[in-house]
Amino acid sequence: VHVIITGRKGGSAAVAERIVADIGIATGTESVRSGPATATIRVTRQHAYISGTPDGLTTFVGLPAAAASKVRSRWVDIRAGTAEYQDLATEDTISSLPASILPPGSGSAVQLHAATRKGKKVYVLDWKTSASGSSAQISEELVLAATGTTLPISETTAAGGNTQTVSLGRWGTSFTVPVPPSVIPYSRVTS
Repeated sequence: VHVIITGRKGGSAAVAERIVADIGIATGTESVRSGPATATIRVTRQHAYISGTPDGLTTFVGLPAAAASKVRSRWVDIRAGTAEYQDLATEDTISSLPASILPPGSGSAVQLHAATRKGKKVYVLDWKTSASGSSAQISEELVLAATGTTLPISETTAAGGNTQTVSLGRWGTSFTVPVPPSVIPYSRVTS
């Protein structure tokens, strides 16, 4: 599936964060941008590759600041079988997607109705829930295709004036994860 996530803060029309990803069963790619901070992740069955700005690598990938400063504009190779690889593979493959867009099991009253969006019939699930450990309300809207296979098309989350829109498309379409031409080993930036 091709995923585009756009976050806006405080009701602003300006994009605060943008994520573009292609997520497969065992492979995936993700590019994240928030202001000048960027990170790119590529996951294959044998390797994960990361690159980005120091701020992007610490914020989006969780790399320690000292390690992120060593990366510069190079690609870092993380081999399969490591905890770091598993963290990236879990985030950038289809296994993470269903849980992240479905309503929580309790504390939410889900309403379903049919609608027309962009000239196509869809099903819309709406629900509200409280943020974990808080009384702040979160509003969710999940739009599903009403014809063919019922797959998610979009999800919009609103909380405290902030919004996040997730667009999902090209379900079942093959994609290739480009392998960077030159890489440095993960151990070289973390030592």
